[in-house]
Amino acid sequence: IIWYGRRLPYLGRHLEAIQIYTDGLAKFPLSYRLRRHRGHRYITTRQITKAVDDFEPSVRYREFGDSNINFVVILRAKSFE
Repeated sequence: IIWYGRRLPYLGRHLEAIQIYTDGLAKFPLSYRLRRHRGHRYITTRQITKAVDDFEPSVRYREFGDSNINFVVILRAKSFE
């Protein structure tokens, strides 16, 4: 799911990528990785509030040792609100 969703924006298909991640979250609702990737696509499409909504749950997983969460992105997204 993530691989496919990451490839679509290279073809300019950002909204389709968002839908892929949304469908993935229906199957794997606790996946912070899907939320993080969808959040990036929301930023690309200027849907900042939705991006922040996706990034904030990812921060909770950071406390459990995942160092892949990009806090700078979250802060920048909030500055666009």
